[in-house]
Amino acid sequence: MTFGWRGQFLRVNLTSGMLCTEPLRPEEVKDSIGAHGLAMHLFGKDVPAEVEPGSAENALILATSPLTGTLLPNGGHYSVVTRATRGAGLSCANLGGAWGPELKYAGFDAIVVQGKSPRPVYLWISDGVAELRDAGHLWGKNVRECGDLLRAETDK
Repeated sequence: MTFGWRGQFLRVNLTSGMLCTEPLRPEEVKDSIGAHGLAMHLFGKDVPAEVEPGSAENALILATSPLTGTLLPNGGHYSVVTRATRGAGLSCANLGGAWGPELKYAGFDAIVVQGKSPRPVYLWISDGVAELRDAGHLWGKNVRECGDLLRAETDK
């Protein structure tokens, strides 16, 4: 794989509960400059052009760059792309912090999330292994309570 990339992304289908790892081909990252370019490429590859924002065919794509997780400036950045508004183009956010590097350290360059779950779930990723876990016990809790509960059940 090209330097700076892990060589795979995670596909999450919330409707079926299926998770799979797919290879990220060198030509895909060569033609996609950074996190934003990779996210846009994956969206264009996997989502119908006229998808409605709230439909199960829409995707939420979180993508890192080859510099994510390095000590270089902006090494914590990642991009999020989705169709958020009917009739408009794609919405994109560029974010920083520990989340992007942690995704890269876990073995993935991106996550493509599609579908609608019939029940509350959260995505747990650790050391290249991903799973959807029941989040019914988090329903109705505030952010602090959710954070405390999730740390208690997932943090080693």
